[in-house]
Amino acid sequence: MILPRKKGGALDVGFYYMANSMGRLIGTVLSGLASSLFLLATMVISTALPAHGNANISPH
Repeated sequence: MILPRKKGGALDVGFYYMANSMGRLIGTVLSGLASSLFLLATMVISTALPAHGNANISPH
């Protein structure tokens, strides 16, 4: 096992794990926000579509 030569090695490892967890948290929040926006857009589009019984299609 190779030990770190400088005194702040443990601090560097702690900073790495902290930055990694913050990146994952931000990614998760942004992913949830994007998913919510797509769901909202889908709901708005689907309410603008005509209902199945109210379609204006004339038979030939």
